[in-house]
Amino acid sequence: MINLSIFSVRDFGSNVDRMTAKRLGQWATRLYIIMLIFSVVLLAIFSMVQVRTLTNTFNRPSFELYNQLKHDHADKLSCSCSIIASTFNSFVNIKAVFHEICLSPFVSDQWRINLTAGLVPDLSTYAQNDYRRFLSAHLQFLQGLCQLSTESVNNSIKQFLSSLFITADLLSEENFHERLNLLINESRVNAPSVFARVFYLIRSVNDGNAFVSTYGTNFKYSSPRERLLPFAAPTEAVIYDDECSCGLYSNCTSQARFIKTNSFETISIKGLKIGCTPSESLLVSTLECFYNQSCIDLIEEYTNYTSNVTHLSSTTSRFTVNTSITELVHNLFIEEWATTTNYSLYFKQCSPLLCSYTFTENFNVFHTITLLLSLQGGLTIILKWICPTIIRIIDKISDCRKVITLSNSNKTLTMNCNKIEPQSYNTDDTTQTSTTSSGILCRYFRKRNLTWFIFWIIIIILILLVVIIPTVIILKKKIIISKAISTTITTPITTIKKDTITTKTTTTTTGHISTKWIQVGITVAGENGQGDQLNQLHWPGMTYLDDDNETIYVVDEGNHRIVEWKSSAKTGQVVAGGNGNGNQTDQLSRPTAMIVDINNDSFIICDSENLRVVQWFRRNDKNQQIIISNIHCYGLAMDNNGDLYVSDVEKHVVSRWKQGDKNGIIVAGGNNQSNKLNELYHPTSIFVDQDYSVYVCDMWNHRVVKWLKNAKVGIVVAGVDGIGTSVRQLDNPIAMIVDRFGNVCVADFGNHRIMRWLKSTDYIEGRIIVGGNGVGNGPDQLQWPSGLLFDRKDNLYVSDYGGHRVQKFDVDLN
Repeated sequence: MINLSIFSVRDFGSNVDRMTAKRLGQWATRLYIIMLIFSVVLLAIFSMVQVRTLTNTFNRPSFELYNQLKHDHADKLSCSCSIIASTFNSFVNIKAVFHEICLSPFVSDQWRINLTAGLVPDLSTYAQNDYRRFLSAHLQFLQGLCQLSTESVNNSIKQFLSSLFITADLLSEENFHERLNLLINESRVNAPSVFARVFYLIRSVNDGNAFVSTYGTNFKYSSPRERLLPFAAPTEAVIYDDECSCGLYSNCTSQARFIKTNSFETISIKGLKIGCTPSESLLVSTLECFYNQSCIDLIEEYTNYTSNVTHLSSTTSRFTVNTSITELVHNLFIEEWATTTNYSLYFKQCSPLLCSYTFTENFNVFHTITLLLSLQGGLTIILKWICPTIIRIIDKISDCRKVITLSNSNKTLTMNCNKIEPQSYNTDDTTQTSTTSSGILCRYFRKRNLTWFIFWIIIIILILLVVIIPTVIILKKKIIISKAISTTITTPITTIKKDTITTKTTTTTTGHISTKWIQVGITVAGENGQGDQLNQLHWPGMTYLDDDNETIYVVDEGNHRIVEWKSSAKTGQVVAGGNGNGNQTDQLSRPTAMIVDINNDSFIICDSENLRVVQWFRRNDKNQQIIISNIHCYGLAMDNNGDLYVSDVEKHVVSRWKQGDKNGIIVAGGNNQSNKLNELYHPTSIFVDQDYSVYVCDMWNHRVVKWLKNAKVGIVVAGVDGIGTSVRQLDNPIAMIVDRFGNVCVADFGNHRIMRWLKSTDYIEGRIIVGGNGVGNGPDQLQWPSGLLFDRKDNLYVSDYGGHRVQKFDVDLN
C-alpha cells in the first residue's frame, strides 16, 4: 500500500523521468486517498444531518384510501377540493321535532268544530268570566301558533340547507363536524329570533290600537244599545285580578272557570287563563289541562261533546307541564333538532383532486449510499486531475527552495531542481544561470510570487467549502429546531378540590423575555352566557384595550353593538349601536372590528353587513359619519401617521386609506384569491408595526402573512404547513397581534387555542400558550376564539366567540 501508485508517467508531464514519476505517483496516490476519504466522510455527514422534506401525492383518492392516509398521517395530510362550494343539503339532514301539542287532535279543526258545535252561537249569552267565551278563540290561536312555528322552522331549515358550504381544502372529519355544529347552532339561535320579532310587532300593533274584542273581553258597552248615540258607543274597560284594567294594560288575566247554568258556582280549569284578549290570556296560560284526562273531560262536559281523545304524555317532552305557552312560542314548540351529518357525502361533494402529505427524514442509508455513488464518479475525476498537479507543484517548489538555498550558500554550485547536475556558475559573485526546467520554474515563481501555487490552493479550498458550508448550515438549523422543540410546553392540568384551583402553566421564551400565562382564565366580560342584556354578550369578536382607563371595548357582533367594560365591572355600557340590527346612522349590523381614534375622540367601526366603515363620535353619538362605503370590511388598523388600514374579504385585499381619500391603496393582496404569496384569501385581522409592515390573518389560507412596506409578496410568519392541528399549522386564524418582541400571537379559531410564533426561531413553529384543551366553556378551555390583545403588563385577553365571553389570562409572576 505504501508503494501504491494509481497514476501513470504521463500524468506528471513528458519531461519527468520514470523514477521521479513513480515517486510523485506514490505521493499523489496518498493525497488522492486522503482527499477521497475526507470528501466521502463529509458527504456522508452532510447526507445524515440533512433533514429532507418529502411529499407523497395521491391523485383523486377514494374515501377508503383517504381514511387510511388520515389514520396514518393525521395532521400532515391535506387535500384540495375540486368543488369548493356545495349546498348543505348534500350532506346534512335537519329535522325539527315539535311539541306533542302541535301534533295532537287538540289543534285540529275537527276537534275544535265538534267541541264548540254544542255551544250557543251567541257567546255573549255566557257570563263574561265563563271560559266558554274564550274556548274557540284559544283553540284557534293555539293552532295558529303551532302552524306558524312549524312554517318558520321549516323555512329556516330550508334556507340553511340551500346555502353554500365553502371549503377550498377538504376538512378533517373532526373539523367538519365542529364547523357544521357551529353553523347549525347559529341557525337554531336565529330561527326563534326572526319569529319573535314578527310576533312582537303584531302584539304591539294590537295593543297600541286598543281594538275592542268581539268577545267583549277587554271593553264592554256602558249603556243599552238602544240608547247609544248615532256616532258614539260609550265603553268601559273590563277589570281582572288585582284590579288590573284592560284600558291600561293588555295582559290582565284571571283564572279560567266554567260557570254552571242558573248558578253562581264556578269550576276552575287547570293552567288556563282568561283576560283582556284571547291571545294575551292564552300566552300566559299553560298546557296543564291537556296533560290531565279529567280536565279534558270537564271541557267536553261543558261543551256537550264526547270524544275519544286522550291526554298528552309528560314523559315525552323536555318542557314541564306548567311551562307557559309564551316560553313554548319562544322555543317555537321545538323539542329537539334531529341533525345528521354525513362525512362521506361531504367527501364526495368535495371530490379531492389530490391528497398529499409531507414528512421529514433525518437519515436514510439508501439515500446516503445513492448520493455517494452518484458523486463518486465526478469526485474521482476531479481528484485524479487535482492530486498529480498539486504534488508536482509541491515537488517543484521544494526543489526550487533547495536551489535557492544552495545558491545563497555556495554561489559556484549548480543544482537541478529535479536531480543534481553540473551547472555553470558565475564565479565573480553574480547570479547563477540555469538552463533546466527547474531553474526556469524557480525563476518564474520568484518573479510571479507563487501566483499559480496560490491559485491551486484557492481551488482546493473552494472545493472543500462546497462540501463543508452546507453541512454547517444544516447542523445550525438542526440546533435551532432542537432548541425550539426542547422549549417546555406544559399541558394545563387543573385540579379542583375544596374550591381551590391548582394550575400548571405554559412557558414560552423569546430572546429577551420569558413569559408564562396561568392557564385558568378569568371571565372579565359576559359571564352570564349568551344574551342581549348589559351583563351578557352574543358572539364577541375583536377587542380594543384602553390601558390608561383600564377599559376594554368589546365588539358584540350578535347584539350589533360596541360595549365598554370597566375593570372589575359586572355589566357593560353600550357606546355604539345597541339600537337593533339596521342600517340607520344609530345602528350597526354585525360589526366585526373597531379601533379608537384618539385624535378625534371617536370609534372607527367595521359595520360589516352594512358594507361600510363608520366613525362614531364618543361625545356626540348623534353625529356619526360613513368614512368608507361599499366595502366588505372585516379588520381595521391604524399606523403612526393616522392612516387607516382595512381588510376586504370580498376583494381579498388590505388597503390603506389616508384621511379624505376616496379610494384606498392596496398594500397586501390584490392578485386574485389563492394560496400564492402574492395573494390573500379572506383576510380578516390586520396589524401594522413601526416599520409600516402589515401583518394579515389570511384566514382561508390558514396562515398569517407579513407584507413589508411596498412589498409585492408576503412572508408566512405563522401556519407554514397549512390547515391542521399540529404546532406548525393553523385552522382558520381569525385574529392576531404582534407583541413588542416581534412575536406573532394568533387566535387559532378552528383549533380553539391561542398560539405564539417566535421571531427568534424564524417562525418555524408555534407554541400553544392558552387553550388547546378541546372546545368548551371551562376556565382552561376556549370555544372559537375570535380576538386577543395584551395589556402593558402582558396579561392576555381573549374573546371567546362561542362561549359569549371575554377571558383574561394573567401572567404568572412566580
